[in-house]
Amino acid sequence: MKYINSKRNSKGNTGNLKANDTYGNEAVITEDKDKVEVFVKFFSSVFTTETKEDYDMSDETEVKNINKKIHFDAKTFLYTLEKINTKKSPGPDSIHRRVLYDI
Repeated sequence: MKYINSKRNSKGNTGNLKANDTYGNEAVITEDKDKVEVFVKFFSSVFTTETKEDYDMSDETEVKNINKKIHFDAKTFLYTLEKINTKKSPGPDSIHRRVLYDI
């Protein structure tokens, strides 16, 4: 931990923050606990967690028709699997690329 801290550019604390209180008045935040609450409120408003319910699956028949149109042979499939970059993270299907590569 000492090594990591020695490489940091900034060794100071977070400065005072300006934020609106619950009544809409601008206030200066000086306490660390209050600063944390301001950051949590901001970041939770920017980043969201998606669930399966967030996706519109109302047109499932179109998806089924698209799957019927895709044709490929085993040789092309194996060639594509050999070219997978195993150092990248899993895709939206949550299957890690290393698993596909080792098949």
